[in-house]
Formats: sequence, structure tokens, C-alpha cells
Amino acid sequence: MNITVAILAAGKGTRMNVPDLPKVLVPLNNKPLLGYVLETIENLNSSKTVVILGHEKEKVENYLNQNNFSNIKTVVQEPQLGTGHAVDQTKSELVNSNSDILILCGDVPLLTLDTLNQFIEYHDVNKSSLTVLSAITNNPYGYGRIIRDNNNNFARIVEQKDANELEKSVNEINSGTYIVKSELLFSALERVNNRNAQGEYYLTDIVEIIKNDGHKVMAYPTTNIDEIQGINSIDDLKLAEEKLNKLNREFNILGLQQIAIGSEDKTKHSYLWQSLFGLPKINEYRSETENVNEDILKIGKGIAEVEVDIMQPLDISKKPAVHSPTLNHIGLWVDDLEAAYKSLELSGVRFTPGGIRKGASGHDVCFIHPKGNEQSPVSGEGVLIELVQAPKELIEELK
Repeated sequence: MNITVAILAAGKGTRMNVPDLPKVLVPLNNKPLLGYVLETIENLNSSKTVVILGHEKEKVENYLNQNNFSNIKTVVQEPQLGTGHAVDQTKSELVNSNSDILILCGDVPLLTLDTLNQFIEYHDVNKSSLTVLSAITNNPYGYGRIIRDNNNNFARIVEQKDANELEKSVNEINSGTYIVKSELLFSALERVNNRNAQGEYYLTDIVEIIKNDGHKVMAYPTTNIDEIQGINSIDDLKLAEEKLNKLNREFNILGLQQIAIGSEDKTKHSYLWQSLFGLPKINEYRSETENVNEDILKIGKGIAEVEVDIMQPLDISKKPAVHSPTLNHIGLWVDDLEAAYKSLELSGVRFTPGGIRKGASGHDVCFIHPKGNEQSPVSGEGVLIELVQAPKELIEELK
């Protein structure tokens, strides 16, 4: 699959309070917004990237020339008549590329390589002619809405300013990211008109045009709404900084919090650990939902104290929700559970459903799944790994 990339980077960013800079060069944590996008696609192995320039184009060109990004070409959009008009400026570079063109916005810095790879794979596997990256949000205001037909198939995109009240109630939104066959894109752009509230040539119109031509059009909803947020104001920039700082937070494993041993009959295990090893039983845990009955023992003292959970199913004939008789389970103290969850999730780790939640121990926990899947291939390889938020006292004691 031959991938080329077109990046929209012509905007002024009038609400960013930096009139001397094009929008895509506004700094986020001391790096231009465009820099995040370009660094991400460096790992896509695209054959060519075309950056569409406009406002303060010389400054963007200088930035590109000062950095060693691969296979970069530039085109200029003058005047600026909308997103469809912008992408049409790449025709000279991409019309004969025989590629799938990934169209990105230069002011969306948090979109990850992992999401883009999943998006491209979805497009390729489903043999789609055009695929839209979408997302579900509780606050869709300002975004184009993904409109589906009565069979839930993708139909079209309606911009906020052109949407009626029913369309405005739709909470699936367009991210502004597309992947489309090059041989279809420019033919569709020739038929885009500017009969809309803004008097602009919308890129979104190509979706309905290509679909009406009988080609397959799909929408791929990402699970992380934060990734597709564009930067349109100072408030957006501050919010992106907060999210980026959270993603970049480090975490540390402080030690073993518990070990759990699955058995069809916990009697022998309990006898071994309690009677022969002398471990005191400190609690019991029983859950009909999880189909599990546990004896909770304790080994060690002080900061070296660890739980030993001996588990068995309440009903051996029923499939356990989490544990199985042969499944081992370990719990690890971490100093920043949220940072651990976000970092590992971005690295392809599969977690059990529910994310971060309150565990039986009373601490916040999340569980690395013992089995991976296509979307999240990294797993505990047969061991249920529980990450547990360490209490402040333990963190301070181990510093």
C-alpha cells in the first residue's frame, strides 16, 4: 500500500494571539504544532508528504528547511478558499501518485502513530475508497457531524454552521483526517462547490461525491477523543498542554503488592501457605459477578508486606469473569496509576474492560489482560497483572 500525505497548514490562527505567526507554528511545550504532526508521520514510511502553505508561508518554509523531515514538498494556497481548495493545490504533486492519500490537519498535535496505523489498516482491510477518522463526544459543538443512514452506514458529513437541529444532535464527529484513493480525490474536488454558509470549498463534500459515484466510503471511530482535538484558541492550547504533560508523565513500579493463585479447590493451597508457611489470613473476598472465592493472606511486614490471594471459582461449571483455576495473578504497586495506564495503553497494552477503578483492596487499580487482541496486541501472556495505585505513605517511604 503506497501512502502519501497532505497536511493542511495554511491557516492564520486569528484567535491564538500571535499575529506574527502562522497557526501551525504556534508553540505547544516549546515545539510548533506542525512539528508534532511531522514527527508522527516520519514513522509512517510515506513516499511523499505535501505541506499546504498560506499565511506567513515563508516562516513555515524556513521551519521545514531547518529540520530534517523526509520527502517533504510544499504547495501554496492563495487565496484561501476553504479546505477543499487547499487539498486541490496538491494536485501537481499527488494526482499521478497511485497512492492512498492521508489528509491531516497541521494543528492537531496529539494524533498518535498508533491511531494512524489502525486507521490506515482499517481502510486497507475493508478495501475502502475513502475513510474518515471520526470520534464520539458528549460535546460535538463546532465539529462536522457524521451522518449515517437507517442501516448505520456512513452517508455524509454536515458542518456545524450548515447543520439543522436534528443533525446538530449527532455526537459522532469528523476529525478532519481522511484517507482516500488518489485517482478519486482530484476528480471529486473538481465537483466541489461553495454553495454553503461560509462560501468556501469544503473538503468534506468529497465524501458524498465519492459515495454517490458508487465507491465504498467508511468512517473509523477512534476511542480517544483527545487525539483529534484541533487547536483553535488559547484555551485549546492550554488544554493540549495539560493532556500532553499527562501523557508524558513518568511512572515507577515500586514493588509487589500481591500475588494470586488460581485453583479449582483452594484447600491445598491455603493449607500450604497458612499452616505450613505460617501466613496469617487477613481477609476473605467473594464475588458472584467474578465467580470467585478468595482467602487473602499476608506475607512480610511494613513496606515489604504483600497479599497472597488463594482463589477458586464459586461454580466450577461457570466460566469465570476474570480468573480461571490455572491463571496466576500478580499485583504491582505503581506511584502514578493514571500515567502508567495512559503510557501503556499508547504502547499497545490491552487492559481488561473498565479502565481504572476501585479494587477489592480499596485502592485504585487497573488490569493488564492475560490475552491480547489485534487492536491492543501486548498482554500479560497468561498472567493477569494488576497495577495498583500506591498510597502516599508508601511512595514517600520508598523515595
